[in-house]
Amino acid sequence: MKKNLLLKGVVGGLILVLVALVAFYGWSKTTLAPTEPGIEKPYSETQAKAIIEERAKEVVTALKNRDFATLAVYAHPQKGIRFTPYAHVDVKNDRVLAAAQTLGAAKDNQTYAWGSYDGSGETISLTILGYFNRFV
Repeated sequence: MKKNLLLKGVVGGLILVLVALVAFYGWSKTTLAPTEPGIEKPYSETQAKAIIEERAKEVVTALKNRDFATLAVYAHPQKGIRFTPYAHVDVKNDRVLAAAQTLGAAKDNQTYAWGSYDGSGETISLTILGYFNRFV
């Protein structure tokens, strides 16, 4: 039972990370509506959906393969990539990695606070790779 809840939380967290990546990066590159009257849409709705779907697949594959170089490409220039261990997004305590930090994640041995463990409330203190191994 606890394992199923943990799995649901991990999957939920992964989906939130993916949605955040697509929302912050994908939509900025794929405008569906003109911002000024008289300006045409750069992509049709079908084209935009195909582009976003392809980017989402690339991000999921990068997460699965621990391909931090690819993830860094998708990091928002100001907002980075937000990681949340569970389905609830906690903007105060979730860890946000900038592109440069994501790029160097495999070699980063520093321990970071990633939020709190569900149930105990203890701080999740892990390296980036440790977090990926446990929650992604």
